[in-house]
Amino acid sequence: MASFGDGLKREREKKKITLDQVAVATKISVRMLRALEEEKFDQLPGGIFNKGFVRAYARHLGLDAEQAVTDYLAASTPAPQAEDLELRAMAEQNDKKRQRQARLGKNMSWGWVATVLLLIALGFSIWSVRSERAAQSGKTPGEREAQANPIVPESPLKPNSPLASPASRIGKDAPPDYAPASTSEKPPSPSLTGTGGFTVRLTAADDSWLSIVADGKTVFRGTLLAPHDQLIHASSSIFIRAGNLGGLDIDFNGMRLASQGKHGEAKTLIFDRSGLRPYSRQLR
Repeated sequence: MASFGDGLKREREKKKITLDQVAVATKISVRMLRALEEEKFDQLPGGIFNKGFVRAYARHLGLDAEQAVTDYLAASTPAPQAEDLELRAMAEQNDKKRQRQARLGKNMSWGWVATVLLLIALGFSIWSVRSERAAQSGKTPGEREAQANPIVPESPLKPNSPLASPASRIGKDAPPDYAPASTSEKPPSPSLTGTGGFTVRLTAADDSWLSIVADGKTVFRGTLLAPHDQLIHASSSIFIRAGNLGGLDIDFNGMRLASQGKHGEAKTLIFDRSGLRPYSRQLR
């Protein structure tokens, strides 16, 4: 395959044109034209001037000017030396190494983020446990006893029992601490109050755990939720253990009694047909 310069010279000689004729037509000196044909590109002015000479010479010979410029650039660009190739390979290796280090640094950054998030979650968990313990230590004795020993219903009254009332019955499917509100607002039954029986109504202004024994039988054990109430009928005695006495309103045979304690106070109350009896031993 003929070189760039040989191609120009062969085309010129084929058309029987001298360098002088080309120089007159293109306004390019013979010396520059000969440098193109001999590919002595270092004798040319360089840059855009060389491309202009090539285009003018190619047009005068009837050749494709842009293809001639492309051929000139290929011929004037020195082939890479072995040393240049080695330097280029080293540069590519260094570039790949930097990319790997960048990816590794990015992965390490995400690792640090994950570690920080894990430490935050662990700290929050420890804080939650300590807060719960602090809250436990600030509760009243009755509340701590109720939480440490959950109260479940014990031997609820049979439906036909004379002591049973709609408010004191607990269904089989009810949760342990559920206390239904009284379904009857009628005054105590004359059949009980008139023949020595009596009633006590407990109304929860605040939640309070209770254990109630009427005539020797446990009729309720659990938490009475505000604003529900509990109506108890008895013939001889009613024992009431309350964990939040200040949160209860107490009625005896329809008459409201004075408050029997403070909020959070745990205490035992005893009733008989004559009313509230004194009881000195309080719950510990």
